[in-house]
Amino acid sequence: MPGESLAWRMIKPGRSVVARDGTVIGTVGRVLADDGADIFHGIALRRGLPIVGEEREVLAARIDRITEDAVHTTLDVAEIEMLPAAR
Repeated sequence: MPGESLAWRMIKPGRSVVARDGTVIGTVGRVLADDGADIFHGIALRRGLPIVGEEREVLAARIDRITEDAVHTTLDVAEIEMLPAAR
């Protein structure tokens, strides 16, 4: 896999999120974390249009790696609809 792995603090809203097979499944809506405690919970995956798209929660355990171009997950495309709404 090309691209250097980055720390979770480097995740920016709008970055592409990809499934295990490399399919783009949406973008990062926001990072779910406790900055003060340096705890990364996951991301809010935004699907659809950036302003009206629904957000789904992708737990940190389902994030394989973070690169400058994308957040790579261990999700299959079929699993996306089963993700809970992001809080």
